[in-house]
Order: sequence, then structure tokens, then C-alpha cells
Amino acid sequence: MNIGIIGLGLIGASLAKAWKEKGHTAFGYDINNKTMSFAKEQNILDYELCNNNYNKLDVLVIALYPRAFESALNNALPYLKEGTIVLDIGGIKKSVVAAMEKASIAYPNIKFVATHPMAGKESWGITHSCKKLFEGASILMTNVNANIKDIELIKSLFLEIGAINITKTSAKVHDEMIAYTSQLAHLISSSYIKSPLAARHDGYSAGSFCDLTRVAKLNADMWTELIIDNRENVIKELDVFISNVMSYRSALQNGDEQKLKELLKEGNDKKEEIERATKEWKRIRNENN
Repeated sequence: MNIGIIGLGLIGASLAKAWKEKGHTAFGYDINNKTMSFAKEQNILDYELCNNNYNKLDVLVIALYPRAFESALNNALPYLKEGTIVLDIGGIKKSVVAAMEKASIAYPNIKFVATHPMAGKESWGITHSCKKLFEGASILMTNVNANIKDIELIKSLFLEIGAINITKTSAKVHDEMIAYTSQLAHLISSSYIKSPLAARHDGYSAGSFCDLTRVAKLNADMWTELIIDNRENVIKELDVFISNVMSYRSALQNGDEQKLKELLKEGNDKKEEIERATKEWKRIRNENN
């Protein structure tokens, strides 16, 4: 297939590498000249994407921050052929899906599917791109106007580069869940690393410190946009977190050993419950596949 990718950062360039290895033809463009030069030097692309070859595409992936999505989409739409499937890969869906719904009215013969590969690194940019980035990943998918054949095609494209699960979701549920599973985690990690003791951790730390601080290393421009634009959901989850943390603080301040033990056991039991449910869900999914 001919696949175009606008935005050759970590995700966009990794998709180009992965799909190209599977025999697809990769067209790509990035506004950054150094990024484009690197893509050409490293043979990440087959062709540079431009207005003159948009009409060759079977699939167009807009791998940009959500606020930049609609502008890039509107630029591409007049040049796309009938039946082209347009995807995004962004971390929030409300604004992107709204832009897709608007475009689907003006261009009913173009198909729109919002996707979110649950894959990434602490480092960003094309130099950190990797064709194996999506191995074992879950892909979140919100369909706007694609038919069953289109959806199956998109599923196959992600499955062939290593994704193991496609989860259908709405924009509303996506943004609620990502506020908890991703954006809150980055805020907590960023807060935790700011302790005055962090600089002296060497020799005193092991897996717990590494796990909790890993995503404090982030692209501040991107994460600020994602979190601000999903702030209502993030604030709800942050309030739940603060309430839970204050329960632990209260037990400590009161020297209430029994209460602290209860709180810790509740957390342990919840983790085990989730692990059992996840294991069973994976078993059922594998049987169905």
C-alpha cells in the first residue's frame, strides 16, 4: 500500500520504518528540514510527501500534536483520492474526532479513523524512531465514517507491525481513560522527581525509583498541550489521587499503624485483582483470535 505520514517524530518515523519493512511504500513529510534530511539519509522514506503525490495514497497518517491536526488535514483533503483512509495517532481524541467529523461532511468519500498507538519512549524525535516500537502494543481506535472493510485494513496494518490488540473506543471514553493511565502518571512522575533527595539517589535506589521516575523525562511541549486540552478529565483523576495520598498522610501523622496497614493492603489487593482480571481478559482474547 501507499502510506503517507505527515510528521516524522518518534511515532511517525517509527511507523514509516515498520510499514516500509513490511513492503509498503512510505511517503513522508516534516516541517523540520533537519528531520527531512535525516529521513532521506537513513532511507526511512521512499518518497517525500507533497501536494503532487497525495493522490497516490491509500492511507494518510497525520502524526502531529492534536492542535496541529486540523490544519494539516485541511491542507491535504483537496488532493486525496476517493477512498483514502485518514488516521491520526494523537494522545487525545475530542478535538481530533470533531475535526474528522466536520471533514467527513465536506469529503464523504474520504474515510476517517482516529487511532492511538499505546507505544512510546522517554526520548523523542526521528533519531529515536524504531521499527519495533509497536511490538506488543495496544492500538486504540475511534471510527468516524469508515466501513468494516476499511477498519479491517487498518487493523491489519497495525497487527503486521507487532500490535497485539485493537481496542475500539469513543473519543469521550478514550480521553477519560488516558487522563488516568497516561497523563496523570506523567504528572505524578514529574512531581516525584522534584524532591531535594532525588539528586542523591544513586546507591539508594532500585526498581521502585526507576519505575516512578521514568516518565518524568518527557517532551514538555507535547505533554503540556495534551494535558491542558484534556484538563477536565485530568483534574478529576488528580483529585482522586490527592484524596488517596491524603489518607496515607493522615494515618502517618496520627501514628495510626493499623490504618496504614489497611490502606497498603487495599492497594495490594486492588493490584492483584486487576492483574487477575487482565490475565483472564488476555486469555479470552487469545482464544477468540
